[in-house]
Order: sequence, then C-alpha cells, then structure tokens
Amino acid sequence: CYVAPDVRLSHVFTSPDANGIRTGFLCTVLVGNMENVQPGPRVSPSKGYDSVTGKAPGRPHDEIIVYRFGQGKPLFLFRYTC
Repeated sequence: CYVAPDVRLSHVFTSPDANGIRTGFLCTVLVGNMENVQPGPRVSPSKGYDSVTGKAPGRPHDEIIVYRFGQGKPLFLFRYTC
C-alpha cells in the first residue's frame, strides 16, 4: 500500500471524471519502525522495520510503503476539483 503524507503527491495519481472531479482517500496508517530507502524494487522492508519511506526519482514528496494487510485503513473518501 503506497501512501503520501502530503496530498500533493496523491493528487498526481488521480484523474478527473467527466465533471472534473477527482477522488481520494484520507487514511490512517500504522507505519511502525520506518526504514529510509533509496528508490528501487523491494518486496518488504529490511529485518526490524515495518515500512519504508523515501522519495521517488523526480518527485519532491515523501512516499511511504506498508506491506502488511491491515496497516492502512481508509477513514474518509473525499472529492475535489482544482
């Protein structure tokens, strides 16, 4: 599950519907002990870590990846225009 602490990064991954409205989720995420990593393929965090964080190439905002089912839970669905 990819999440972003800054909604500006999440906005990049949305597309407007026919009326120009975009949809997103506000979530609560249990990140636990986060490992700061460099970009690259990964199937899990290193031993002793629960999630990873870092910046993808060309993006100024942090991303967080959690790997276990149940670490993230959507709280609200929101719709917006910009």
